[in-house]
Amino acid sequence: MNSMTGFGRTAAKFNGTAVEVELRSVNHRFLNLKYDIPYQLSIYEGEMEKLLKASVKRGAITLSISIKQTQNTPLDNLPNAETLISYYKYLNRVKMGIGIKEPVTFEAVLSIPQIWSANNKSANLNRIPWDSVKTYISKALNALIKMRQREGTAIKTECMKRLSFIKTYANNIEKRAPTVIMNYQKRLDSRINDLLRSKGLEMSKADISRELAIFSERCDINEELQRLLSHINQFTTILDTDGEVGRRLDFITQEMAREANTLASKGNDYLVSKYAVDIKVEIEKLKELAENIE
Repeated sequence: MNSMTGFGRTAAKFNGTAVEVELRSVNHRFLNLKYDIPYQLSIYEGEMEKLLKASVKRGAITLSISIKQTQNTPLDNLPNAETLISYYKYLNRVKMGIGIKEPVTFEAVLSIPQIWSANNKSANLNRIPWDSVKTYISKALNALIKMRQREGTAIKTECMKRLSFIKTYANNIEKRAPTVIMNYQKRLDSRINDLLRSKGLEMSKADISRELAIFSERCDINEELQRLLSHINQFTTILDTDGEVGRRLDFITQEMAREANTLASKGNDYLVSKYAVDIKVEIEKLKELAENIE
């Protein structure tokens, strides 16, 4: 079981070029891939996507690649001829468009900062082949996966703790339920006897038993408790399952919340209501944990 939160990074030097690859992952309902890479690498986005999808099923993943030159050759800092010609033609078009008569000088072309930065970026990428970049991405991806696995193990431990609390509260409710009926019977007997004595009347035990049966049926929470315990067992089983389980766990927490709401409304007892509220609090924490599971 993996978390959707993680980070992986790798850095290396290749032919005088420093390469840094980072992968960041956060929660998302689906798999959402984003790229922050040099534009020259955009032609490989398809291969990057295939590489990431093979290992990651859910989460918002951001792949960042930085390539910087660390060693220069004598020609690395010189703009190439094609770039010079392109900028020269562009400046001539601008000059004609605004009606300037003076010619475009070579010094004017060389003063454009983009000429030099564009050439440096191209030189950086020319020094490192795609296969090497792909290897660095794979290393960062492995680091990301390991962190997601560690986070997943921690989440699983926390989920088991929350499930244990819920089970304890549910058992407390189960023990308390018979007492609720007995307390109601005592209150009912006392109220009816007081009322009948004040009026000089009598009420048969059959009538009292019928009223008690109606109350017992209205307050019966055995089915809700059994379903809640069944959801706990399902949740526990899924936690031990490999693969994409986050959505299934999220669905089960919704079902657990529904049972907890019913327990709270049918309890008719302050302790049952308290335990039901405690269960709802733990389910909310469980839901937050499930939302971070792949």
